[in-house]
Amino acid sequence: MVSDGVVDSISDFTSKQIYECGFSKKMAVSDFISTLFTLCFIMALGYIQDKQVDDIDESVQTSQDYSVEVEDPGQGLKDNNPEEWKKFFEQFGKVTGVTIAKKNGKLLKLLCQRKIILDSAAKMGWDIHTDEDYVDDVSYLISCLRYMFLLLLLLTLLIN
Repeated sequence: MVSDGVVDSISDFTSKQIYECGFSKKMAVSDFISTLFTLCFIMALGYIQDKQVDDIDESVQTSQDYSVEVEDPGQGLKDNNPEEWKKFFEQFGKVTGVTIAKKNGKLLKLLCQRKIILDSAAKMGWDIHTDEDYVDDVSYLISCLRYMFLLLLLLTLLIN
């Protein structure tokens, strides 16, 4: 029995009428159609975006659009000669330039180190022409900085 909104026993609670939420065929069909419409809209939107990306890419020309990359050209003299590659590719059309890039990771690391050294020298004020410490020959400056860094490295190794 229920008194003041409190259920006295479980049997009273289970005997109450349970309201079911009906789901009609009309609701199922409308839900299915709206889901299909949403799916078609998303697919159409994706297609339109892909087309716009392609149109933008075609309207902007870069050197990559006209570049050919030859992987593993070989170690022979002809393989390392840009003029030979130019002759070969001119049979397909006009060639404006040929560049042969080899494994140059070590060179790139050295160039990065050079830039760091030159930037640190500029921050120290060594690039001011009126300064008495100004060095016009950059190679001398780089060698001095390398010796300073090597000396600091040796000192840190000796301390540790």
